[in-house]
Amino acid sequence: MNYQKKKRNKQDRCNICGKMSDLTWDHVPPKSCYNSGSIKYNQLFEGIPSDKYEGIFQSGIRFRSLCEYCNNNLLGANYDIEFLKFTSQVSQIIQSPIVLPQTLYFECNINKIARAVCGHLIAAKNEYLDAPMFNELRNFVCDEMALPPSNRKLLFRIYPHSTVVINQGFTIKNVLSREKLGNYPLGVCSIISCYPTAYVLCDDGGNSGLRDLFEFCTTNITDIVKFPIDIKSCFYSNTSIFRHFLWPCNIGDDNYSVDLMLGGNETILGIQKRGFHQ
Repeated sequence: MNYQKKKRNKQDRCNICGKMSDLTWDHVPPKSCYNSGSIKYNQLFEGIPSDKYEGIFQSGIRFRSLCEYCNNNLLGANYDIEFLKFTSQVSQIIQSPIVLPQTLYFECNINKIARAVCGHLIAAKNEYLDAPMFNELRNFVCDEMALPPSNRKLLFRIYPHSTVVINQGFTIKNVLSREKLGNYPLGVCSIISCYPTAYVLCDDGGNSGLRDLFEFCTTNITDIVKFPIDIKSCFYSNTSIFRHFLWPCNIGDDNYSVDLMLGGNETILGIQKRGFHQ
């Protein structure tokens, strides 16, 4: 499993619309969401990059994968604006000195927020991938009246960590007999994790206890809904233990780790110099 910081041909198929075009660089997650500065990166299994590590994105993690319209208009000037509002609200929660109730309700445009996350997941590939899952996500992102794929979930959790984790198309398995308490999603998964929010696209939420953004989507792109934010979503269900910053990709021999992970031909583990829990 690896990520190669390489350039595609400048003219190629846009990862979202599929049209041949001059490709532009897309920040994943969006540049305005704490992904604009110097970020050291590594392959997932090499661990957190050290101070001496030379793999660096000078201006945030980026992929040359989108045409100008999909990058700057469909995402940047549209969906990403709502995504930024949402992440700013979550950041205020994390930094608040006030004791808050377990659940807060945010009035927000989940239709655009979910499309922003899906759009950037599609963009986080160094090739155009013609596969059922990606085609379903493309239809959802490009068609403002479309509902999200009925066979998929988009799980949300608060992410108070300084690391950036991107992993596409993996599955996790527990093959040993010991009891697992990590509460993991099921099926094929993809993740984007970056302060202050993290998202898991999966077949089923399993017993993760996390909210599914897709459940709140409608056929009216302008709808505003009250989305419940679980303050304790950064912890494993019914515990006061922080979910691992790699969750659900944390492999280990304790009861909160998985035994085996398969797939994912492009992964990134990045670190920013920020003062958050890690």
